[in-house]
Amino acid sequence: MTMFYLILALIVVGIVALAINGTVTVPRNLRTIVNVVLALIVVGIGLWLINTYVPMAGSIKAILNIVVVLASCVGVLQALGLWPSVVSLTFALPVSFPAVRGRILNTVNAGSGEKAWVKTLPLV
Repeated sequence: MTMFYLILALIVVGIVALAINGTVTVPRNLRTIVNVVLALIVVGIGLWLINTYVPMAGSIKAILNIVVVLASCVGVLQALGLWPSVVSLTFALPVSFPAVRGRILNTVNAGSGEKAWVKTLPLV
């Protein structure tokens, strides 16, 4: 009975995706959000299938779950256009802490000059 509900859910997801992306006129923003939700449903069903029916060690399942969740988060951020902001934040964050910034600048001054680009970072 579980497989019946699973197949039924995947058929409904496929029909909705086909309708949203092909036949029905929907604003672009709403189409993106619906596609993200449908993709998360499919990923969730796939992860549930793997966790339920594939025999493997618990630690490997935990690692697989973490990887799938992180990849899904990155995919959602990319689909919504937020990924470049996150990437630029991760490059700017260490420079905003004075201790880290001082350590970076000291290695530049003491080193062979390979990290000369760090000297151009703004001092906050």
